[in-house]
Amino acid sequence: MKVIDTTLGIDLRDPRSIESYWNDELIEALYFGPKKVSAGMRDAALTSPTFAQSLARLRALAASCPLASHCSSLMDGFARDTGHALAHETLYLVLGCATTTIYTVTVDGTDVSVLCVESLDGSEQTLALYLAHEFTHYVRKDLLNKDIFESCVGERLVTEGIAESYSADVVGGQATATYCIVDEATVSWVEAHYAELEALVRTSLETTELMETLFYMYARIDFPVRTGYVFGYLAVRRYLQEQGLRTKDILGIDWRRVLRAQHEE
Repeated sequence: MKVIDTTLGIDLRDPRSIESYWNDELIEALYFGPKKVSAGMRDAALTSPTFAQSLARLRALAASCPLASHCSSLMDGFARDTGHALAHETLYLVLGCATTTIYTVTVDGTDVSVLCVESLDGSEQTLALYLAHEFTHYVRKDLLNKDIFESCVGERLVTEGIAESYSADVVGGQATATYCIVDEATVSWVEAHYAELEALVRTSLETTELMETLFYMYARIDFPVRTGYVFGYLAVRRYLQEQGLRTKDILGIDWRRVLRAQHEE
């Protein structure tokens, strides 16, 4: 895997240096364009005490741990653990405005991953958690050779559930909310309304009908957003427990096998 750290030339203590970096065409293509980050959001980040604190923690992390080489080492470790090596994937490390974490985007016709380093909050543990999540996406896409995100709701639920579950295997002892990258209230809601949510998705698993409802941050719904991430995680963890398996055993599993019991009820 190729890891490109675009942040190496930034003086994280100087807003002018950060602004100059943000005006680069590559950062526009990797972050500002696809994530629709406005000029107002940029200005707000530069004047935010919270953002300044995250930059201070990022400086400390980068000083103790060269980010690009550490990312490569982590990914190599996941490959050894699972038996699935990565070939031609590329990961860009970028400095964003604290609007997202890690994602996939298409640049010049090629899918690449982007990790916003300010989202790490200076934590090597968070870095390992995010990369473990993304690693499973690479592997699953290679094994299935299809769109694992937008083909249907059932696939997306299991794809995200596997990613979160492997993160939990790699970085143990964290709350479900941490693995699913949601708040505690969302986890509590899904746990309390799991049967209702299952009934909602039951007839839509083979479609994309509920994709926005279950996964999009800005969905217009009357219950918490991103509940699909929590539902998928709980479904995968339950399947693993019932089958006596580990997450790395099911990286390429057909989603129907995981959700079959719920789907057929």
